[in-house]
Amino acid sequence: MTKVSFLFRKVDFESYTDEQRGYDFRDNEKVSYEGLGEFSTDLFSRKAVNIIETHNKSQPLFLYVPFQAPHGPIQTPPQKYRSMYDGKRLRNNIDLDMAATITALDTAVGEIYDALKRTGLYQNSVIIFTTDNGGAVTENSNLPLKGTKEQLYEGGVKGVGFVNSPLLRKSGISSDRLMFITDWFSTILNLASLGHKIPEDTDSIDIWPTISRQNKSPRDRIILNIDQDNREGLWSAAIMDGKYKLIWGQDYLLKQKMPQDSCKFELYNLKKDPLETTNLAAGGKMKNKVEELKNILMEEYKTRLVPADYPFPTSAGFPVNWDGILSPGWCSAKV
Repeated sequence: MTKVSFLFRKVDFESYTDEQRGYDFRDNEKVSYEGLGEFSTDLFSRKAVNIIETHNKSQPLFLYVPFQAPHGPIQTPPQKYRSMYDGKRLRNNIDLDMAATITALDTAVGEIYDALKRTGLYQNSVIIFTTDNGGAVTENSNLPLKGTKEQLYEGGVKGVGFVNSPLLRKSGISSDRLMFITDWFSTILNLASLGHKIPEDTDSIDIWPTISRQNKSPRDRIILNIDQDNREGLWSAAIMDGKYKLIWGQDYLLKQKMPQDSCKFELYNLKKDPLETTNLAAGGKMKNKVEELKNILMEEYKTRLVPADYPFPTSAGFPVNWDGILSPGWCSAKV
């Protein structure tokens, strides 16, 4: 097998060997070289606009655009974005490439918005812009919240976002209503009149009345995490229930190996202590509340979750075995 090397679109980490590095870009199942060398944010917005402009207006459209920008590592964006900051002083730790990359993202979102307006689709559209976690504090800030991306503290699990739509009953407002990222599933399907397709046991709630009218949130509990690695002796679980949050085990995702924390308990009153400064479980205090939340987590673990799977590493999927391209087909799915 020959190895393909490209300047862009290569899966690459500092710890990777040459055999692990490979090309990674597809159009559905077909390897694609379209726009090679084009800044990915520009490519994704161009493709999204094309889908909008060629879409059959009599049919519904779900368009998911997961921009990579400004996720690190930051690559140098085109000069058209960098030149917008000529002679300007940047604040804090934001450098020129980061600022220009954020501007590229802003531009891309604007192009998609303009395309919806131009084609007449906007009047029946809901635009959701959201992150999936807090920022990595080595490069960003979640202050005043505690913690970082991949942690179960509020700085790791809280994320910002906005909704833009002519269907909103109230607009131009900020909301602090409780919502979990899985709630987008039921919310979007109900908006599309497909709520009857949602499985009954799905942990997802239609949150649209809360978003559009500022109604009280129907959600009062979030299972933030339940994960176990018996091979390494790792455990991490967390729940928000009413004003309380319990972190049981390590507060980091299990990619961080912290077996010494598998029996640790942290309890916070998020209403009185949103910055999580005081562990109410310290010294064995509030045993009843800890036990109550622990039992809820264990019930979820026993009745709803499939066993965690941490397969042993294998070189079978290395791109070097697949013409230098990151590819599927080298393993069998577990059913």
